[in-house]
Amino acid sequence: MVDASDLVGYAQIPVAWQLRAVGITHAWTGWVAYTFDTLPHLGRHDGIYYSMGYCGQGVTTAPYFGMRIAQQMRARVIWGVHEGPVIPVLAVTRINGQFFAYLAVNEGKGPVARQKLLKVGDTVGNDFAVLDGLKPGDHVIVSGTDFLQDGVPVAETIQNPAPAAASAKTNTGR
Repeated sequence: MVDASDLVGYAQIPVAWQLRAVGITHAWTGWVAYTFDTLPHLGRHDGIYYSMGYCGQGVTTAPYFGMRIAQQMRARVIWGVHEGPVIPVLAVTRINGQFFAYLAVNEGKGPVARQKLLKVGDTVGNDFAVLDGLKPGDHVIVSGTDFLQDGVPVAETIQNPAPAAASAKTNTGR
């Protein structure tokens, strides 16, 4: 068996020749993170991604292999669930960075269009999740909004929404 202090002492001389007279009491040698085929192993097993066995080259290769493993992972973190109304994206107008929708409001002589400020969340399919600005019973105008103006009389056609379209669970977060 080779004495570890001989190996360390030999390797130490070119680096710190001033220490050649200092005795070595403890030394460690061995193979760390070496694979039998001396190649790094990257992959996925039972849903767990791994990158290991850099065979002494981890400082230079670990960042690259970590990036490659991260590119293979597909995760979606859901921070919370918000159950609430949705509105079709095409029924929403954006003015100066704020979102608006037209509501059909009955003001005595029949329904008129009124612009309503909305706070919207993420998109759910072709709809915006509405966080604030609509209440149950509001009649949202979803078509013909291109040339619509506030206060213009409108003709209502009431549609019964499908149960899934009336409200949706929307994920908040990315």
